[in-house]
Amino acid sequence: MTDLDLLVRTGLWPDGDGGSDAVVLVEDAANTRVPRPGAEPVGTFVTTMLAAGMVLVLDMTHLDLPVLAGWSVTLTDTGLAVRWPAGTELVDAPVRLGDRWRRVALGAGHVTLLAGTALGLADADRFPRPVAAYRNGTLAGGIAPLTGDA
Repeated sequence: MTDLDLLVRTGLWPDGDGGSDAVVLVEDAANTRVPRPGAEPVGTFVTTMLAAGMVLVLDMTHLDLPVLAGWSVTLTDTGLAVRWPAGTELVDAPVRLGDRWRRVALGAGHVTLLAGTALGLADADRFPRPVAAYRNGTLAGGIAPLTGDA
């Protein structure tokens, strides 16, 4: 994948058991789309994430996501890197990793990856909007093992 403008933010999401899951949100800010004759254009980012093992998020209140083969998230000194099955880093970004987020992620040994379009990550002063992307069918997800403890 080239020429993507990927934005990344971390957060905590209720896990349904009274705890929280560490979440990494990745957004294709450009909403790259490919036209199809006689049909709606297809979003290339979400389609590519689905082809790489993620599933379409169908229920935001009970995330039932697969463990992603070939994926990993590595904590770095300045943020995190997401490695995907293509054998390269999908993203290596300076991201604020709060102390609680770090504790939850390290304690679980994995993070929930949510990737999509229209997540609202460009506006740092607003909360991300994964529910809007879910309702639009433009949110994919999965569970990725966590490596590194920077």
